[in-house]
Amino acid sequence: MNIDQMIQEVDVLEGRLGHEGLIDGQGHHVLQLAKASLQSYKKRPADQWNVSIEPHEPLAFRETKPKHVKHRMKVDLFGLLSQPENGIPTGKHSIVIRVWCLKKNVWFDPRLDASELAQDIATGSGRRVMLRFRFDYALPGADEPWFHLQIGGQQEPDEFYRMPDNLGTPRFLHHPMNLVMACEFVVRHFYPEAYDAFSKEPNLRGVLRKAEAAYLAPFLDRVRSYQPDSDVSFLSHMWRLS
Repeated sequence: MNIDQMIQEVDVLEGRLGHEGLIDGQGHHVLQLAKASLQSYKKRPADQWNVSIEPHEPLAFRETKPKHVKHRMKVDLFGLLSQPENGIPTGKHSIVIRVWCLKKNVWFDPRLDASELAQDIATGSGRRVMLRFRFDYALPGADEPWFHLQIGGQQEPDEFYRMPDNLGTPRFLHHPMNLVMACEFVVRHFYPEAYDAFSKEPNLRGVLRKAEAAYLAPFLDRVRSYQPDSDVSFLSHMWRLS
């Protein structure tokens, strides 16, 4: 995926998420920052691009609608994306998705939580991360699946997520994800009423196909190359290369 294709992806995402009312002004701002960062690489074409969305300024989606998702929630994502070569990111590549709950009777449980915590959340953002997961690429030398999903991870102070930071395992084998694929995942799960219009729009389908071609083809080739009668298990076959 070259720099022009990635800029187009961000452009199309901003247009589609905005058109469906899934992001607000902050969401537009975050995507515009990502686009500006990517455009800076056009002045140094020899460099491999990467783009960062920061946890303190994530790509935030609008509040969910209770008729489609049981509780009032907000979803956001952040991470670091790097240019793929033959489907392999050339640097760190990680996307974190957080699900924040906005109702106290969900984010506070008196059987598990101290009363001081309720006070801290109520006087702070009034919300709490109830689910946090990361789509990750294992860097060389890492003892983990090549591409994987991890629950939890290093959290921010205002998240009040129950899982401790140092609980780093397990990591579940998962196919590679990039920005548009992660956004499709979020829309499909948390904003189902908008999914058909979002996913079937021709420009969105176009950038999604390019992302899938750039990131998925080598992963699927590796899956297909596995022989069930070989000396290693499928999990070992899909573990990180050297």
